[in-house]
Amino acid sequence: QSCKSLAEKGTATLAKKACTGSQSCQDAAKDDDGKFTVGEESCTQNQSCKGAAKKGDVTIGEESCTGSQTCDSLGEKGKVTVGDGSCTANQSCKDVGKDDGDDITIGDNSCTGG
Repeated sequence: QSCKSLAEKGTATLAKKACTGSQSCQDAAKDDDGKFTVGEESCTQNQSCKGAAKKGDVTIGEESCTGSQTCDSLGEKGKVTVGDGSCTANQSCKDVGKDDGDDITIGDNSCTGG
């Protein structure tokens, strides 16, 4: 169920080895206007990107969002860009960009502490 209800009404682009964990990209870009783009080897753990970009716009770089629930509900209504090698600790970027109008950029190798 890693991609259950992915891009149900929105759009999604997944690179190689992305969204490989249990429920990792479930419900991402589920609603109208949701836009979800994931780089190689990102969103790889349990619920790591679940519900991301539900109505928002999320771009995730390579090898990012690799812990449990790291990017859960990321950019739910806002715009979030995550660089390469970022958001690797459990729940490190959960709920970032959850509100309408948010415009957030997380650089490379950021939000990696436990």
